[in-house]
Amino acid sequence: MKMYFLNSLSAELQTKWYDFWIRCDHAHAQQHTLYAEIEYAKGRLPIFMYGTQDETIVCVGIFSLSSVNILGHTIDALCLRGFAFDDLSLLPEMLERIIKYFESINVGIIRISPYWYFPEADQVINILHNAGYIPYIQNPVLMERIKGNSPDKELYTSLIDISKDDQDILYSFKRSIRAEIKKLGKYDITIKPIDNLHDANIFHKFYSEMCDNRNMIKPTIKEFKTMFENILVKGDIGILLGAYHNFKFLGGMWVLRNKNYTNAMRLVVCRDRITACASKNFGLTPCLHWNAIQWGKSKGCLYYDLEGDAREVKPSHPMHGIYTQKLLYNPIRKARINDHIYVCNEWINQFHEFQKMYYILKRKINKLHFLR
Repeated sequence: MKMYFLNSLSAELQTKWYDFWIRCDHAHAQQHTLYAEIEYAKGRLPIFMYGTQDETIVCVGIFSLSSVNILGHTIDALCLRGFAFDDLSLLPEMLERIIKYFESINVGIIRISPYWYFPEADQVINILHNAGYIPYIQNPVLMERIKGNSPDKELYTSLIDISKDDQDILYSFKRSIRAEIKKLGKYDITIKPIDNLHDANIFHKFYSEMCDNRNMIKPTIKEFKTMFENILVKGDIGILLGAYHNFKFLGGMWVLRNKNYTNAMRLVVCRDRITACASKNFGLTPCLHWNAIQWGKSKGCLYYDLEGDAREVKPSHPMHGIYTQKLLYNPIRKARINDHIYVCNEWINQFHEFQKMYYILKRKINKLHFLR
């Protein structure tokens, strides 16, 4: 097997990459070549990795390098929900080549999260651990509070089977969800793809305000604009949906997809605006999900990923409201591989751990200032 690490791809290679990506059962949208532009917008440097066997592509991955350099070392090489591959027999060699390359260019940490679901993913986990990869915890404080999301190998999410016809999908939901979807026409609310930057910026404005209020990380305007212009407006591997009443924005969500899965990535609803034109009890979120499901079905996807866990928890649990809402869709609770890292340089890893805790503390302080 041959492995290649490039700063850019020719038109011919982009076509071959796409041909593999669209056929691969374990390729997330974030491993599409277009996603490299978003990494550029974040200030990171994308590296296109692909491997061939008998001149046929067998794996692809976009690794982005941190712009932070410590004593001649780049902090990390990050591969979002990837890299993409189907052939497990080749994985040990792929991992070995990846480690060798990034060690050669002085990267401190390699972080990957192959898009595989359990129990199929058990074999991947064993190979990762044998290669020296260990589980990565993005936020140890939050992980301690959210029991059930294992802090080692797995991350739970909630899937809806959309391979069935619309009636069967609707009747798999709880009655309250079906009722909200039916109310959409009653209130003269329209949900449609956002196809211009002006309306996209309105979505970003309200989503950013929600992130500030909830102390969440938000995409910069540059990152979002790049995402919109390269992916969402084209409507192939992603779409931005907006809900309107008399041309007034009420909420929206952006959605990505791969061969089999449609993923609900970001969502915002403007509660005050909805109350003014409909009812304070009207739920727009189910309507946005339903439209995203329709888009995913039109692309041939088999599952809709609500992105995140859904299970019974005590009212005191920090995620009680979100989990409870997702349970109304009667989703399939499924675990996929969590992020794993390979530590090339322990000093860089320790610096990175300190950096993580610093940002967590900074966000907590910002939240306290907001609540005052």
